[in-house]
Formats: sequence, structure tokens, C-alpha cells
Amino acid sequence: MLPEYYEIRGWDKEGVPKADKLKSLDFELSRTQARIEDTQKLLDCRSADLRNKQLALEDTERELARVREENSKLSTENGALRRDNERVAAENYDLRKEVDFQEGRNADVSVQIRDSEIRLKEKEDQLFAVRREVESLRITSTQNRTDNGDLLAERDALEKHAQCLQG
Repeated sequence: MLPEYYEIRGWDKEGVPKADKLKSLDFELSRTQARIEDTQKLLDCRSADLRNKQLALEDTERELARVREENSKLSTENGALRRDNERVAAENYDLRKEVDFQEGRNADVSVQIRDSEIRLKEKEDQLFAVRREVESLRITSTQNRTDNGDLLAERDALEKHAQCLQG
């Protein structure tokens, strides 16, 4: 049975591999070595790829930490801006109430101004009428003085004439 086993294995009767078998083993060995080299190259390539991906992952983690920190700062700033917005909205509401109050007051004052203007116009009309009356009275007074002066002169003349006649 051993000789058959040696024959199946490609060995001679003493259990030494034949030249064909050695050639085939050398060929298989060189093929296996080539596959090992290819596998090693692939392993080196994938290792380099893995290192690059590890570096990229570290960069990404650093960037993620930076973005989280920036997000935290922006969230804080956003909260402050919201508080400011609420404060400004409250101030705006108060100012609107003040504006509404002032508009109401302005309407009241406008009515008072119109009433005052109407009274002023009435007073101006009265003043104009009084001035016309004063001017008319002045003219009448001037005429009365003139007439009075004429009458006084005439009386004096009549008295002198009466004295002359009596006398």
C-alpha cells in the first residue's frame, strides 16, 4: 500500500518526490508566494487606507468637537438674543401703549386747539367790529369837537353880539 501512496503523491519508491512533482511544487510554491506577495500588497494598501481613514476619523472627531463647541456657544448666544428680543418686544409694547395714549391726547388737544381757534376767530371778529365802532366814534367825536368848536365860537360871537346890543 505504501508504494501506491507514493505513486499517488508523485514520489519514487523511496518516498523522494520526483522531478515533475518538484517542478509542480515549485510552481505551486511560486504561485503561492506570488499570491502571498499580492495579498501582502493588498494588506499594505488596505493598512495605508485604514491609517488614512483613521486620520480622517480623528480629523472628523476634532471637527465634530469644534462644531459642538461652536454650537454650544451659538446656543448660548441664541438664548441671549431671545432674551433681548423678549425685552425689546416688551419695550415695543410699552412704547405702543405710550404712542396710543399720546395719539388720544393729541386728538383731545386738537379739539381744544380747534375750539380755541374758533373762539379766537370770534374774538377777532368782535375786535374788528369794536375797532370799526371805535373808528366810527372817533370820526363822530372829531365831528362833534369840530361842531362843538363851531358852536362855542358861535355862542361867543352871540354873547359878544348880545353885549354889544345891551350895551
